[in-house]
Amino acid sequence: MKTTIDLPQPLLRKAKSLSAERGESLKEFVAEAIQARINALRTGRATEPPQPRWMAHFGELAPYRTEIEAMHKDIDAVFEKIDPKDWE
Repeated sequence: MKTTIDLPQPLLRKAKSLSAERGESLKEFVAEAIQARINALRTGRATEPPQPRWMAHFGELAPYRTEIEAMHKDIDAVFEKIDPKDWE
C-alpha cells in the first residue's frame, strides 16, 4: 500500500544512506524500522523519545491552581461588563 510521510530532511537522508549501506530499498528499511518499533512497544522494551524541554516545566504552577482560577473568574467578570458593541 502506498502512503506519504513527511520526514525531516536530515532523517530522510540518514535513512536513505543506511538503507543503501545495507543493500536494501528505502521501503524495506522503513518497514523494518516501523516493525521494530511496534515489536518493542508490544513487549514493553521500547524507549520513549525524550520529552521537549518545555515539558520539564509542565505542571509547576499546580500549587497555584486556586489563585489562577480566582484570576480567571475576575477576568471573566470584567469581560462580562463590556458591551459587545464596544468590540465593533
